[in-house]
Amino acid sequence: MCLGFVQARANTSIPADICEMRSEDFLAKSFQEENLTRVHNNPGAFKTGLCWWHSRMQRHALYLAIFDQPTSRKPNRGEAYKLLERIAKGTEVVSVPGFKNWQEFTGANEGVLLSFLSRWELEDTAMFQFARGLVAENGTSTQTYQQIFQQVNEYKRITYAIVKFPRRGVAHSWLINSFQPNAGKIQNKEIVNQGFKMTMIDSNAPLLPWEYDSKMNRYKIAFETITWDYANGNKEILGHDIDEFDFPDKERMVYPSGETLTLYVQHDTLDFLKYTYAIRKHCGRETPFTKFEKSVQGKTLGTNLKNLIGINF
Repeated sequence: MCLGFVQARANTSIPADICEMRSEDFLAKSFQEENLTRVHNNPGAFKTGLCWWHSRMQRHALYLAIFDQPTSRKPNRGEAYKLLERIAKGTEVVSVPGFKNWQEFTGANEGVLLSFLSRWELEDTAMFQFARGLVAENGTSTQTYQQIFQQVNEYKRITYAIVKFPRRGVAHSWLINSFQPNAGKIQNKEIVNQGFKMTMIDSNAPLLPWEYDSKMNRYKIAFETITWDYANGNKEILGHDIDEFDFPDKERMVYPSGETLTLYVQHDTLDFLKYTYAIRKHCGRETPFTKFEKSVQGKTLGTNLKNLIGINF
């Protein structure tokens, strides 16, 4: 997999009307820079990062934010905050006035977005909501890979996953939008031995999907190079570049060095039930997306009901 793959997906033609979009179209949206968040992850109230909430907001926006009135008056700070609140609930399609796309909107409202994500962090942490549906018994295993492969390739969903570095207790979140075993399929321990390639949206550099090859243990990323003072939440954008580096990278310290990357799947049932309801209500009918999601939800109903109530250890 190379950056040409990301570019090819970014050039995919997508219907302008959300009511005509298929599940594949929402996946394709996640490869287009205009649909990605202009604001990077930030330390947040606890100085531990807002990646969980940044990723959740990003996926909600990909499925539910529309920009069908770009010539209207731009929202002020208070109005922008209320728009973010509505998107974060995930229960309705939200029309954002005055902007052509999500990147424009978030770039113009960086402070508002970070303020909202920080409040969301405080609320969810108090209720332990960020861990809902987390499957923690397997970690990176053939079963975990099978779940990711199924979510992305069979169910055609932008999939939420958690990355953990066990020794330091550091966790991070990704949105995975492509996943392919090097062997072309998953069978027994084949994927563990032969590796896989995937792309993901990372809140630490959210402008384009990262590309990761587990066999080569290498990343490719189109990103803005930044310096970040965690203590004060300050950052400086140094430039926009395409880069490639080993994982972990001790010089960059993008992630903790000397650690094993461990992936955990977070069940997406509740979010996709919300998306199905919101889009059906907005369109006043079933759409290609809602029809397909209904078939997926019918296949997975038993497992999903168990995981909707909380953590499955």
